[in-house]
Amino acid sequence: MTSSAMLADMTNFLPFLLGMIHAREWTAFERFALSNPETFKCISDLISECAELNGMTLLHACVRYDPPVSVLLKMIELCPESLRRKDCIGRTPLHVAAGSGASLSVLKILTTMYPNACSIQDEDGRTPLHFACDTDCELFEEDEESSPREPPSLDTVYILLAGSLHAVTLEDDDDMNAVEYALLANAPIEVVTVLQKAMQEVIHIKRSKDNVSAQCSPRPCPSTAIMSRIAST
Repeated sequence: MTSSAMLADMTNFLPFLLGMIHAREWTAFERFALSNPETFKCISDLISECAELNGMTLLHACVRYDPPVSVLLKMIELCPESLRRKDCIGRTPLHVAAGSGASLSVLKILTTMYPNACSIQDEDGRTPLHFACDTDCELFEEDEESSPREPPSLDTVYILLAGSLHAVTLEDDDDMNAVEYALLANAPIEVVTVLQKAMQEVIHIKRSKDNVSAQCSPRPCPSTAIMSRIAST
């Protein structure tokens, strides 16, 4: 089958494919979409060009429904640049995963493979950490009928902070940071405490840099060391 014929066939199949994702029929999805790199590329191109999907990639569409790790890793292997792609309002796949209550495994893979996404702010100024902490957030119109998500777990916060500690200080267009959203969501006290400690750490680092001349500026402290310090205090 030629590429043009394949693309035309995929166009007719797209609603069924998206329904497969929505229903979390991952075995069927993997067999159809991931078994052949050329097929995967055609599907990815088609979804990216679909006006109704507002710039989402196939990875955006899948992480919304918490795919198995094997499916996620295969998609990233076939199209690693999709980790960096943004939808029409500036959200990466990590934004969507964090705001959809994805599993820790999915969040960790997305964060580890593209940590810069943790500090990217969408058009509303929101980072993945904002979405994780704001349990009333609505990423999509159909989310209006959904129940609020559970408050973020301690592990979720640790994963996102490991990608960018600085994200905890960022405010969205409503002048809200992740700590404030966690408080509104009645997050466990240990979650709020870790977020507050992370914020204090970022402020301390900034003040230290401001107080040290450029000639003798200390080397940045590795994020793993910072997170260990936050967890132990």
